[in-house]
Parts: sequence; structure tokens; C-alpha cells
Amino acid sequence: MTGDIRTLRNIRGIGDKMSEKIIQNLGGLENLQKVVEEESIDQIAKIEGISPKKAAEIIKEMKHRSPSDFIKSERAMELYEDILNKILAYSNTDYARNKVLLLSPTKDKKTILDQLAFSMNAKEMVSKLPIVKLRGLMKNLKEIEKPKPLYDASKLILVESEEDNAYLTDLGLNQYYPIMTANEMSMMSEELLSYDLIFYIYSEGILDFEGVPNLVMISINEQDYEMVPEKIINFFTTNEELFKRVYEIQKIRNNETVLGEIFPILQEINIIDKSEVDIEKIVSSLKKDMDEELENAIKEVDLEGDEILNLLNNKFPPKIDKIFEEIISKRKAIIKDACGFDFDPFIKKYPI
Repeated sequence: MTGDIRTLRNIRGIGDKMSEKIIQNLGGLENLQKVVEEESIDQIAKIEGISPKKAAEIIKEMKHRSPSDFIKSERAMELYEDILNKILAYSNTDYARNKVLLLSPTKDKKTILDQLAFSMNAKEMVSKLPIVKLRGLMKNLKEIEKPKPLYDASKLILVESEEDNAYLTDLGLNQYYPIMTANEMSMMSEELLSYDLIFYIYSEGILDFEGVPNLVMISINEQDYEMVPEKIINFFTTNEELFKRVYEIQKIRNNETVLGEIFPILQEINIIDKSEVDIEKIVSSLKKDMDEELENAIKEVDLEGDEILNLLNNKFPPKIDKIFEEIISKRKAIIKDACGFDFDPFIKKYPI
């Protein structure tokens, strides 16, 4: 059972003014009690002037789990807070930190036994985990990054009305593609064909685009990422390394996750994007540096009699063959990074 408005006002540092602000921000006392019941620290901490620690205190007080009801001396309270702070130091996520902040002493025997059983089970589970590997994976965990929109003028969003235009603009889709209303432009097929792809976002479907092969029709009621696929693709590509770490952590913990399914898809998208790279231009740009590196490396090689004879017979001695292999391997890696697949366009000769 959660407390009422008087409980909230009596919390240290809250008072009448702040309690009214909290209730107003959460949409009423009933909503506040729901947030408290769900122990949603984040909801309360969004309110200006309320820290996560204070939000946790509000929840504990309103659920009648105040540490002060159990801990009677200042020294005992200091020890309690010190224990919490030590546990908090091992919390790597907001969720974990919030759970720790909500910990409070209790006299209820069942609760104590449940928490003790949970702790012992957790201790046994942790003892079987590869701690060093987990620490490495969790060390650089960060918040999910919101990708910056990449504007692509080769694609077009076409709508039927100014109202639809304003709606999609409010969704921020104009940061990805230009948005045009049908009556803004002369609907000549030649003009439409100048775009690589057109998304006709319809509300009524009243426009006829027969003979325009580069056009896709999508209902305005669909999700925004259906209209602008780059929005969700960029989200996953931007956070791919983070998702890989989380996926490895979940595998170690034997937890089911769908994250493993997204990496092959991202790899496929990456290969498609890279297939448009001008390979000939990349190869030409690499050849000059390769020739220079090959020349400098061969100058440092001492050849013996048999090796010189091999050269005369157009056979590379192992020393020179190794130089070629190292120089070519480095450039093959650059080409693979640029186009997404293994490709060896080089012949072992000087100049390359």
C-alpha cells in the first residue's frame, strides 16, 4: 500500500511546493501512486530538482520502507549508506543503480529469507562465470547512441497535402530526404525519374504514378522507419559494437536474445553499400605507394648466388616473395574494408 499526499509532503526536502510539483508533473496523485508501486525511479527523477537518489527515497518512504524506521542511530545509518555506495560502485547500468538505490532494511522474515536465497543463488551463478571476460565486455558499455540523420537528396518523399507534409516534417523525416507536396511540383515523369527512389506516402492514394518504376507506395499510418529505412538501419549500425558486447554477455549468462540475428543482416547491408565503391580507383591509388614500398624494401635485401640465379630464371627467391606477400596483403585488407569482399587485383612484378 502506497502513502498519500501527506506522506509525500513529510519527506525530508520535499514539502508542500515540491510535492505539488511532483504530482502535477506525473499527472495526479493516482499516477504518482502507480509510479511508486512500479518503483519507477526514472519517472520521478525526470522532474527538475529530483535526483535518482531522492526519487528512490520518495518511493521507499511512500511504500513505508524507510530505512529510518529500522535504523535508529546515526552511525548505523552511515554504515547502511556506505554499504549502498560500495554496491553502487559495481553497478554498470541505470537499471542496476536504481535497484540498489531501492534496497532497504526490513523486519519481514519472508522478505529476508527470499533476499538471502536470491543472494546465495546469485553468488553461486557468479562463481561459475568467466569474470575476466565479462569485465572486459562490460568495461566499455555505454548508453545507446542516437545516430545523426544522413540527408540523401537522391531520394524523395512525396505526399498528397500540406497537412501530410507538416506531419512527416514533425516526425523529422525531412532530415533524411526532401519532402514535397504533389501540388508543389510539375508531376512530369522525367522529373520523378531523376530521383533514385521515391516514397509516395499516401493518406488517400488519390495520385496516379503509372510509368514511374522508381516509386514505392507506403501508407502514412505506417511506422516512420517503414518510410525512411535508413532511420532504423543507422540506429543498429551506429550501435553495432555495443550490441555485440551485450550479445556476448547474454550468451555467457545463457539468456535468450535476438541480437545475434541482426549482425548477418547488417553485414549484408554493409556489403551492398560497399558494392557501389569504385574498385578501379582504389586499386590505382594504392599502386604508387606499393611500388615505392617495394623498391625501398628490396634495396635492403642481400641475395646469395642461387637466389640471383633464380631471378635470372624469372623466379622470385623466398626473401623477395615474402616482401611481395606482405605488401600485397596489406592492400588487400584495405580493398576488403572498402568493398566488403576479398579481391586480389595485383600481379607480383615491379612495378606492381
